[in-house]
Amino acid sequence: MTKPQRKGEELLRLLSVNSKQVELTPHDLVSTPSSRREGQIHSSGTSPSINTADAISSVERALNDHPHDMYLGLKWYRSDPLPSLVCAFEEMAKKSTSSFVDDEFPVHDGVHLEVLSKPSDQEVIKCIPGVITSSNCRDFITVPKRIPRIQHFVNKAKIDGGGWSWKRASLMHNGTCALFSASSSKQQSIDPRNILQGKVGNCGFCSGIASVAGGFPTIIENAFGPHSQLTLSTIGAVSILMYPRGQPRYLLMDDFILCKNDKDQVAYNGRNPPSPSMHSLLPTDVWVRLLEKAFVKVQGSYASLDGYYKYNSLYRHPARAIQLLTGARLALEVHYSIDDVNIMYKILSSSQGRYAKVVHCRKRFEGLIPNHGYSLLWVGEGGGEHWVCLRNPHGKTSYKGHGWDGALICNGKEGGSLPSCLNVCDNTKRVVWKQSNSECHAAFSLRDCHHDNGIFFMQFKTFIECFPITTLVGPMDSAAKEVNGCSDVFVLDSSKECVHEVHRSNLTQLYEIIADVD
Repeated sequence: MTKPQRKGEELLRLLSVNSKQVELTPHDLVSTPSSRREGQIHSSGTSPSINTADAISSVERALNDHPHDMYLGLKWYRSDPLPSLVCAFEEMAKKSTSSFVDDEFPVHDGVHLEVLSKPSDQEVIKCIPGVITSSNCRDFITVPKRIPRIQHFVNKAKIDGGGWSWKRASLMHNGTCALFSASSSKQQSIDPRNILQGKVGNCGFCSGIASVAGGFPTIIENAFGPHSQLTLSTIGAVSILMYPRGQPRYLLMDDFILCKNDKDQVAYNGRNPPSPSMHSLLPTDVWVRLLEKAFVKVQGSYASLDGYYKYNSLYRHPARAIQLLTGARLALEVHYSIDDVNIMYKILSSSQGRYAKVVHCRKRFEGLIPNHGYSLLWVGEGGGEHWVCLRNPHGKTSYKGHGWDGALICNGKEGGSLPSCLNVCDNTKRVVWKQSNSECHAAFSLRDCHHDNGIFFMQFKTFIECFPITTLVGPMDSAAKEVNGCSDVFVLDSSKECVHEVHRSNLTQLYEIIADVD
């Protein structure tokens, strides 16, 4: 047995008594349209994009013949299905002009769902699919304080309500949208500063995606593969590489994304965008919205990603979402107190650059939002003290306490240098976190130079007081980097959908294991 395997077994023993099993709940899992638990999907006509039965059968035949597995009622392809799909569209181009429509998650024009607004009086309302389901309504109603969440999603999904609707990304902004719109570098698009939370209560999820984008941008880039940009603009289709149960598989989607009805065709500055959900600060970037849609497809609706679902939703927990996206084998939810400040600094600093991290605020203090998830972008030392760099997924409302702007990280001595992952913004002169091998981000040019962008620094002791829970997912150096499977650094049972809880009594053991496994 290798040293990493021994450490993996040791970690399993450590975690075995503190594991939180994430249940597979049917109301959160989407299946084929004919067997959706929330009821029949209705269509007022044929698909607006594919116009002939021959064309439909051509696409269906190509996708059915492409090797795939069924998981959660969806096809997960063993290799990228886009080349096969393109061939099918080339064949049908002689018969019709068409774009791809995802029949596993049909949200195009003419499709609607009938949901129960108030299960107590059985009021039925026609809604656009993908936002809320009758199953969501039944679940929300079990706790009285959740009733406003029912009304929120139902009101936005009403067909006659003028709230939200689905539109093709390839047709928005005069056809100028792209997966990664930054002209000079994809990494200018794949940056945590570009990821903004919308009107869905999924702050932990958004912060998890931002953490991956910040520390491991190539994972995001590789998730969309070499074909998605072309097929997005030509046939309105993308594929996303994910790792259900640790296996590399592709999820196929059309390019319909959720939009606000009244602002979608209006140019915007990033602060009031047309998306009601997670989106990019860069107006023509769509990778953020399509990536979130992939999780919505898996869950069945945006309501299933909402914070009120907590842990009973399979990929609602940020740790499970990061695992699905990255293929990382280990998902930890670490609990601690102020007395654990020293060991937690060792754990978090030793995991720097290898684990994606989301932290959970429990204290209203100097601008912090309680019960809110933040990205933990950096842990390190500067000016003789220990610091963290955090980001609010709202893209604003930073902590305003001691040292928040990073100025104290510099020791003030002439020639003193910053850690390599930090930089001084030319516009604001503030110390900011940056990706390796990148300049100060172009997104600063889209804002007022004194605008609060949600990134801030905090002394480590204060951080431990305010953020008593950290989610760790990794190690990313053992996560799947190619489509040939994951490295067995940790010997985990990939058939178990769980997030492991680690509590104070096990922190020293956790540090020894994390620090020792490369």
